[in-house]
Amino acid sequence: MLIARIVLALAMLAAAVITVREWHISHMAKLARSARDQPTESRRRELADRLSGCATANSERVLSACITGFAALTEQAASPEEASSYIAAALRADTRLQGRAPDNGEVRILHALAAANARHMGEAVAALGQSYAMQRFSPSAGMWRIWWGTHHWSRLDPALRIAVDQEALWYASQGQSQREDVINAVADTPAYTAIALRLPGRGLANRPFGSAPE
Repeated sequence: MLIARIVLALAMLAAAVITVREWHISHMAKLARSARDQPTESRRRELADRLSGCATANSERVLSACITGFAALTEQAASPEEASSYIAAALRADTRLQGRAPDNGEVRILHALAAANARHMGEAVAALGQSYAMQRFSPSAGMWRIWWGTHHWSRLDPALRIAVDQEALWYASQGQSQREDVINAVADTPAYTAIALRLPGRGLANRPFGSAPE
């Protein structure tokens, strides 16, 4: 599932050596993906338990994982009330994270994620724009920006549309699987034709992300 992969990529902004209640963030990220792919009550409970330490967390990397974990739980919540509690928890973690690293582009991406989940759309768009001003290309979180930006294309001003477009082209140039991710992300959006027709061709060799161009 593409959205699960996007959230997993966001969760992996955190280094695996940092823990939430002694659990590696990499493990929590896998659990978040599982909660999306297999939305069972037991999976939700397990992920919620792993995230219970977020209320007192202060590490930037842990807070990053908290926001993405609560985003996964929000999508699989069993009721509107449960979803609201996860959204509120993500916003609390986001407030602490923004205070610690206000000038970090990936932190601004997470702010956009938290605001979007809370349906604070104007704030999400503003944070998206700020994230691009700080970091034009993000190997770890770019797919979420591409997906969210193209699905809310009408909310973006021309400059922000160009930023999303350029990141989509760059991300797709990194390999065949990345190219397919971009096509799936922009499908059925107003940006699909403009982006898809300009993507690099098939047969790209998968390779690690190189240095993002300035």
